[in-house]
Amino acid sequence: MLLKIRLIWLGLVIFLGAVSCTNAEPTPVNEIDNIVSTSTLPPIFQPSVPAETPLNPTNTQAPGPESFYDDEITLLLHNRLRPPVEPKIIGLSVGCLLGKTDCEQGNTISVFPESLPQVSKLFWAFDGKRAFFSDSDTGDIYTVDRVSGEINSFKEDVWKINDVFFISPNGFQMIFEVSASPFESDIVSMDMQSGEISTFNIPIQCMKRINTWLTDAQFLFWCEVYTGDKGYLDDVQVYTFDLETQAAQPFDIGRDWMQVSIPYFSPNHQVMALTYEGNTIIRDSATGQELVLDINPEKYIWSDDSAWLAVFSQDKDIFIASVDGQKISKIYSFPENILLEDWLWLPGNEALLMIVSDLENGNKKLSLLSISNGIVTPVNLPLLETNNVISLSYRPTNK
Repeated sequence: MLLKIRLIWLGLVIFLGAVSCTNAEPTPVNEIDNIVSTSTLPPIFQPSVPAETPLNPTNTQAPGPESFYDDEITLLLHNRLRPPVEPKIIGLSVGCLLGKTDCEQGNTISVFPESLPQVSKLFWAFDGKRAFFSDSDTGDIYTVDRVSGEINSFKEDVWKINDVFFISPNGFQMIFEVSASPFESDIVSMDMQSGEISTFNIPIQCMKRINTWLTDAQFLFWCEVYTGDKGYLDDVQVYTFDLETQAAQPFDIGRDWMQVSIPYFSPNHQVMALTYEGNTIIRDSATGQELVLDINPEKYIWSDDSAWLAVFSQDKDIFIASVDGQKISKIYSFPENILLEDWLWLPGNEALLMIVSDLENGNKKLSLLSISNGIVTPVNLPLLETNNVISLSYRPTNK
C-alpha cells in the first residue's frame, strides 16, 4: 500500500533494532542525474553522488561463496498447456543459478495432488526442513517435507485473510490474520510443532495487517480503520506488539501514516524503505536520518546483507541503491509487454532472480538480472518449457 504524505519534522528517534525471456534486448543504464534529492527534513543523509556510479556490490557478511551456493530457491510451477494445472515444486541451488556449480535441471521436490490446485506460495521454516502453504478453497494448512516431498495436512479450517505466513526468527511460531468482521481482523499465532492456534488480545478495532517480525518477541503491524456501511478508509496507524508484555505500542516516525507507505525493513532491521510523494525514502531506524531518492516505486527488495535496495519503479525500471546512497544506478528497463511478477535477491549480491510474464501470450518465465551490468539471462530448463513459474521461495540450508 503506497500512500502519499505531507512533510513534517522528523525528531523522533526509533529504538527498534522478492527481465524478459523474449528476444527483447535489455536496457542497462547508469545515468542517475538528480536522482538524489535534498530535503528540508533534518537530519538527512546528503551523499555526494557522481553522474555515473558503476556498481560492484559484494556480500561483506558472507564468509565465502560456499556458505550460500548450496542454499536452494524453490519454484512453484503450474502446467500451462492444459488443465489441470498440476502444481509442482522444484528446487535449484543458488550455485546452479549463478553458474558456479553444474546442473542440468531442477530437483523435483513434490507434485501436488489434484485436490490442491490453488496453491500460490510456499513459506520455508528457517531450518529449511519444511515449507508451509494454505489452500484458499478449504482453509486448510499443509506442510511439505524437503527430503521426502511428502505433503501432510497440518491444520484444518483456518480461514486466513491471505496466503502469507510470518514465521518467527526462532522458528517456534507463525502469525497471520483471520477475519473478525467485515472490516476488522485479528492476529493469531500458530505453534509450528503442535498447530495450536491462539489469538493475541489487541483491543484495537481495525483491519490489522502484519508487517514483519522485529525480534523473536516483537512484530510490527498496521491498522486500517474503516467507517460506514461501505467501509471508507478513515485512518491508518502502525504498532509494535510485544509477546512478553502482550501490549501494542504506537510506532511513530513523525509522519501521518495515511500519507506514507508502510515501512519495508531491511533484513537486519537497521534501515527501512518508505514511499512519500512519489519518492523512495531510505530511513535509518535508530537515528531517523533519511535518504530521499527521486524514484517512484512500485515495489522494493533488500539484499540479504541489508547493504543494497532494489527498486522497481512505476516506469518499469529497476534501480539499485546502496544503503548510504553513494552508489545508485538504473540497471534495467522492461519492455512494454513484460510484467515483473515476483523476484528474489540472490545471496552474494550478483543477481536478481525474476519471474516475468508476457502480456501477449500470458506465459511466465524465469530470468537472472545481473546487478553489475544489467544483462538478463533466461533460465532454461526442460520443465519450464511447459510450466509457468508462479512464485519463488528461498530455502536456507546453512542456518
